[in-house]
Amino acid sequence: MKIGCIIILVFIAVLNFKGQQEVMFTHYNYTPLSFNAAYAGNKETTEVNIINRNQWVGFSGAPITQAINLHAPIQYRNIGLGLSVLNDKIGPLATTAVNLNFAYKIKTSKKGKIALGIKGGVDFLKGNLNTLETITGNDPLLISNASSVLVPNFGAGIYYRQANSFLGIGVPRLLIYKYDVSSGTTLYSMQKHYYLTAGTHI
Repeated sequence: MKIGCIIILVFIAVLNFKGQQEVMFTHYNYTPLSFNAAYAGNKETTEVNIINRNQWVGFSGAPITQAINLHAPIQYRNIGLGLSVLNDKIGPLATTAVNLNFAYKIKTSKKGKIALGIKGGVDFLKGNLNTLETITGNDPLLISNASSVLVPNFGAGIYYRQANSFLGIGVPRLLIYKYDVSSGTTLYSMQKHYYLTAGTHI
């Protein structure tokens, strides 16, 4: 038993862990357009989703997320168009992202179709580190002025649907960039995230 615990601790110690940077939703089934551009126009009607998520209510700086997704098929064109607006705030960091989504649908069988999608837009990042309180005062990183940056964003995805079942993979952010505060210190580096979704409606 002790040897097993030691092996597990050593294994954990050598791993490189990274936290999730993308927004986390409680119900991903209602927000597929946020992370997979190929979902645009998947329904045969116009669809609008508005999501608000407050985590750790009562704690100062707790994550707050709002998202609006609008998409619709273009009749007789096999394409879908969508608009995604996302606002996310956690502690001193805030992100607002606006993306346009385009999907092209190909019929694979009588009840099946596959869609290829791309998205493009901008991310507005803002860091207000001087609002943080630390044990040691006068930290040169934290007393710097609030910093903001506007960066482009591109994403892609594939979405397959047959009858009531679906399978999709999306990459909402293809560009990797670093967010530097005014002192020249890298606050965080945005990485690629991959979303795999699958399910069936009963």
